[in-house]
Amino acid sequence: MDDILWVDLEHGSSILGSKDVAIDLLVIFTKKLTQEIDIIRKHRQDKQWRKFYEAIHKLHGAACYSSTPKIKHTLQTIEHICRKPVIQEETAPCHSDVNKIDHALKQLDVDAQQTKKYALKLVSSE
Repeated sequence: MDDILWVDLEHGSSILGSKDVAIDLLVIFTKKLTQEIDIIRKHRQDKQWRKFYEAIHKLHGAACYSSTPKIKHTLQTIEHICRKPVIQEETAPCHSDVNKIDHALKQLDVDAQQTKKYALKLVSSE
């Protein structure tokens, strides 16, 4: 995962049609990121797995268009872990999967901090 970029404006520009739009969306995404992660953590803490999955899915969708590949990758990992039990079986993930989710949430915190720093530097140099 070390080869995945924190921010990839080239990819964002290609899917959004312009670098300016990619930068604008990156700024909006990073401003709301902490709040969205807090919501995800609350659902996890309260073991509201359906809401947890929906919040992960929503943020993953936003990350797909926000030029943030590392965050997208981490969210995709979490989404993959809990998709089958939560969505198909409507049960909580098993204990080992919950441990994987918790580990990935810690990685999400790191990804968010690093992405924000990198995005801020990138945007201020534009």
